[in-house]
Amino acid sequence: MNGVMTPLPPFRGGYNSYATAANHRGQIVGWAENGIHDATCDPAFQVLQFRAVIWSPDGKMQELPPLAGTDDTTSAATAINDKGQVVGISGICDVAVGRFSARHAVLWENGVAMDLGSLGGVAWNTPTAINNQGVVVGFSDLPGDADGTPNYQAFIWTQATGIQKLPLPPGETRAAAFGINDRNEAVGLSRAPGRPYHATLWQSGGVTDLNSVTLPGSPYLIYANDINDSGVLAGEAFDASTGTAPAFEAFPTAISNAATSSARVQDARPQMLPEKVRQQLRQRWNLALDDVSQQ
Repeated sequence: MNGVMTPLPPFRGGYNSYATAANHRGQIVGWAENGIHDATCDPAFQVLQFRAVIWSPDGKMQELPPLAGTDDTTSAATAINDKGQVVGISGICDVAVGRFSARHAVLWENGVAMDLGSLGGVAWNTPTAINNQGVVVGFSDLPGDADGTPNYQAFIWTQATGIQKLPLPPGETRAAAFGINDRNEAVGLSRAPGRPYHATLWQSGGVTDLNSVTLPGSPYLIYANDINDSGVLAGEAFDASTGTAPAFEAFPTAISNAATSSARVQDARPQMLPEKVRQQLRQRWNLALDDVSQQ
């Protein structure tokens, strides 16, 4: 704060903490270990229990508990809006990066967790963003994931409609949403079987492969992580000339030629991303982003 790095501590007895998001009130959310050795942890990945937390500007920590009425032992917060509404996951400790740690997608309001539902699966049910209207996006598994293998789809949730699957571009089978603005425009990634993921935009009930609307010479956009109220996007791209995966910032323009753009993206789409880029994606999202056999 004010140019000075401030530690965000774990709970008593814990060693590690992780921050994921902040709002304009200076509240920061994430998760933090406590001193409890959790029997539901896979010890190859995690030993101590962790709980969702709000770190306040005054240094206070508020624990956000797992979903009541379940046998969930852990929780983690992924996003917070300016009203203080928090979204995240509730589950068992497991491998600590999703899977059965995300048995339930939840929204905390005044410290109480509410189940957002799922698309039918029992793992990887993860809200990633919430806007100031309380609209939530993320990804959720379909039925058939009992062994923890992800088969997620992008979702949007509102108080009025509950959880709903976001549409896919023609021929595509997998998607995840990572960000939403106050105009209810959402961004993330999607793909067809045997093809790499690409950055995706959902707006006004439709879906767009963002590579189909970039200007000639642009790098290939792998995913979009966030979008502001002006439509400016940020995410990760692939630069075929260097083999690197730089961050990108993209600005909306008035230039559009759907036919030309569609042909260009098909010609420019890499058959497969380099292994080092796929490894970065595995580390960043802990999802099977490079598993082209997944439907």
